[in-house]
Amino acid sequence: MILVEVCNGPQQGQRFELLADDVLGRVRSCAVVVKHASISRRHARIERAEDGWFLVDLESVNGIRAGGRRVERAPLLEGEEVALGEVRLLVLECPRAEEEVAPAPATSPARPPEAARRRPMPRPEVRHPARPGLLGWDLEQVSPATRFAIVALAAGVAVGVAWGAYRLAIFLRAT
Repeated sequence: MILVEVCNGPQQGQRFELLADDVLGRVRSCAVVVKHASISRRHARIERAEDGWFLVDLESVNGIRAGGRRVERAPLLEGEEVALGEVRLLVLECPRAEEEVAPAPATSPARPPEAARRRPMPRPEVRHPARPGLLGWDLEQVSPATRFAIVALAAGVAVGVAWGAYRLAIFLRAT
């Protein structure tokens, strides 16, 4: 298990426990919800490898950074910072690669007992869940120039439709 703390943004000071294969992102289906416009819906995943724990980018728009550089896969080391988009996370606890992870106790396949359930820490509330915008696009994740082009195109289409309706009205009045 890895323990991280959010260093900036609206969730500053919040701590999260991360396990292997946890996904960090903006939507409720993620194991850890990070509320910030620079975070993609499914931004990154926690991965356990023989040589340690890693934060892996899931082809997000704003990527992940470690040591000030954008990387596809960032090692998670105690005391180090990694960034998801513009949100910085400080790694507080992270087992070393040589430390063996204790095997999970055998439980019935139906449902684990209350004590064996993960995430004793509270999960953040989502006040404004991400909703897809125009044609299913998430307009928060596109650049301002692209957003402007989309709005200009939509305005142009609206003006064209209005002009066509005006010309049709004149034609119908004349006949």
